[in-house]
Amino acid sequence: MFHSIRWRNVCRFETVHRDFVSIISHEHRTSLATLKALSETLQEGTLEDPSIAHRFLDRINSELGSLTVMVHELLEHSRIESGKVLLS
Repeated sequence: MFHSIRWRNVCRFETVHRDFVSIISHEHRTSLATLKALSETLQEGTLEDPSIAHRFLDRINSELGSLTVMVHELLEHSRIESGKVLLS
């Protein structure tokens, strides 16, 4: 019975892990695509309108903040997987 419970926990963890990696990967791609579009638009002349350029720079800063949070989450996930952080 212990083996059966342990096996279910391992399977559940693998499913959660796979879902987590999939979601984070999608979020990274989305943020990177947004950053690319914003920076290309700025390069193509949006810098000439300071108010629009400022809004684009705010959005770039926001996307970078989101990416930073995701990287921290990935690092925390890695520490949990490696056993450096114990879950209670």
